[in-house]
Amino acid sequence: MAMKGGRGPVEITMRRIEEDEPEEDEPEDDASLGAYALQFGDRQIAVTNAGYGDADVTEWIRGVQRVHRERLRGGLCSAGAVDLVVGLCTFRRKPSLFFRKGTKKAAGADNHPIAVMSLCSGGHCLVLPVEDDEHGRCSYQRHPFSHPLAAFLGGRRTRFVGIGIKAAAERLERVWGVRLGDATELRPLVARAFGRQAVPPLKGGGGDADGLRKMAAVALKGVDAGKKPAAIEFNDWGCALYSRDEIMYAAVDAFLSCEIAEASFHEIAHRPPPHAKKDAV
Repeated sequence: MAMKGGRGPVEITMRRIEEDEPEEDEPEDDASLGAYALQFGDRQIAVTNAGYGDADVTEWIRGVQRVHRERLRGGLCSAGAVDLVVGLCTFRRKPSLFFRKGTKKAAGADNHPIAVMSLCSGGHCLVLPVEDDEHGRCSYQRHPFSHPLAAFLGGRRTRFVGIGIKAAAERLERVWGVRLGDATELRPLVARAFGRQAVPPLKGGGGDADGLRKMAAVALKGVDAGKKPAAIEFNDWGCALYSRDEIMYAAVDAFLSCEIAEASFHEIAHRPPPHAKKDAV
């Protein structure tokens, strides 16, 4: 890991990688689909803001798998294992007023559905908006990229790690019909690696971005990821268009989840066995 802890929060910026000349009337804050470069301190992360097409998602999957193979060959896997580690975060739409108690619901309906999903591994992030209908059902199964992404999510040698990922996995299966191959909760993993004191208590009423950043400070050797703006932390992700800051922080959360998980797996894998400590005494 190349990140370094220092004084004050790391600088976080994101710029679009322009393949063509930008439109003159394109808003500066617009987060249109395409490729972005996220700068997180001294780390540069490639971010793909994908739509409902197959090409961007498939290219991202291939890129992540290629980087993982290169790291395996070079002995650079922090987890000390052959599994691919992927940070996964989900962002949900606020409950609908039309989703009333006692009304007849369509099969698979969800009043608090996943609206955006972000994944990150090996410095490559994917931010994927999820289309849903008026009943809160995801129409993902009708998307042309469902097969490659579903296969990737169900991979047996891929560990998906995040805060609240067990609940997210249940939603993925219930609403989308997609199973996560291996879902690992980040908080217990960090506690196992660095002790319970490294895991702050859960806060009610919203996300746990503050807890994620506190765990990053421990697992990533003093890295200060700053504070996530409240307007984004408690945002309604049911909007069809997202600002650049929303996409940036969605990618940052997945990136931190992956980095913290890899550091935790590395700490556990390289910890001396109990009998070794006794022998040393």
